[in-house]
Amino acid sequence: MNSNYMTTNRLEAFYDAIIAIIVTVLVLELPQPATASIQSILALKTSYFAYLISFLVCTNI
Repeated sequence: MNSNYMTTNRLEAFYDAIIAIIVTVLVLELPQPATASIQSILALKTSYFAYLISFLVCTNI
């Protein structure tokens, strides 16, 4: 076999790093609830749902 071919391990590691950076930036954009109550968290449900959808798209699940 010809050993000049590069394995896919480096490409997979690069892809994993890019996804980690994207997910980190997505988390930084999430707003924090005003108080630690269920009503405050439910008021931000659209933001959290959008984060969940974005996370699933980025990770291709």
